[in-house]
Amino acid sequence: MDDMNGILELMTINDCNEETFFSQLHHTLLLFVLEEVCQKLKSTPAMKDSVRSEFRRTKNHTKLCIRLVYDICGTKLTESDGLLLSSWIQAFFRKSDIRKPVPLSEKARILSLQDYKCACCNQPLKIEDSHYDHIIPWDYVGDELTDNYQMLCSYCNEHKSNNIHYLLKRQIVKKNTGKE
Repeated sequence: MDDMNGILELMTINDCNEETFFSQLHHTLLLFVLEEVCQKLKSTPAMKDSVRSEFRRTKNHTKLCIRLVYDICGTKLTESDGLLLSSWIQAFFRKSDIRKPVPLSEKARILSLQDYKCACCNQPLKIEDSHYDHIIPWDYVGDELTDNYQMLCSYCNEHKSNNIHYLLKRQIVKKNTGKE
């Protein structure tokens, strides 16, 4: 319990919203699982082909995903987490080797939804200074998820790269962005 109190204290003194922090922590943990599954499937082509075929044959993708994650990672998932990870894993299977071009109008739409602020550091952002970013790195899901995009400032985009824990890190580490 001392660890939990330490986390809550760290969040409080750094003005972190508890709900946002734990939501981001949950999302990051699921991304760690996705990363592990994708790495295993990439390194074992026969397994990747077998799992892809199983996804095509079965109607209950959630149950299949829960079993797959347990077999690869030893991690148990809830039904809702299994459903979400199933959609990500299916995107991994559909992923093209070529990135799709993004129209300026789409970038402007996303930036508008973010109130013209960087999705990571919340600093003001103009379309000409912004970077189109995949929330779940392109390496894992490509351009297959319609709600997987955000606009970042150049600093956050450069430091995030294909890092899956970057948003969680930005909850606490707010310095060194050059934008205080």
